[in-house]
Amino acid sequence: MVLLACTLGFLFVVFLFLKIKKEDKGTEKMVKISNFIQKGAQTFLKEEYKSLGVFVFLFALILTYLDIRISISFLVGSFLSALAGNIGMRMSTSSNTKTAYADKKSLSQLQSQWLS
Repeated sequence: MVLLACTLGFLFVVFLFLKIKKEDKGTEKMVKISNFIQKGAQTFLKEEYKSLGVFVFLFALILTYLDIRISISFLVGSFLSALAGNIGMRMSTSSNTKTAYADKKSLSQLQSQWLS
């Protein structure tokens, strides 16, 4: 049952991603600002993951003394968490401009975009 819920959730996210990807990016100025925001967000994540990487490595090393399987599970979970954070940041920063542009064009279009 859990696997089914995860699969359905993943498929819904893919559906939303593809729907948002088709939307207009906005004016040239909006796209330029969005690119700066995306670059800043990626730089932030890169620095955060450097710091977290040291902690994850050291903690995994400590967990190895308890049980190697615990350490491996911790490393896999840490990697997947970082991957989810990265994907989420990319999706949110790329959709911000599209949402703002749709709002600028028409509030009714914004509502129909998310409710249809």
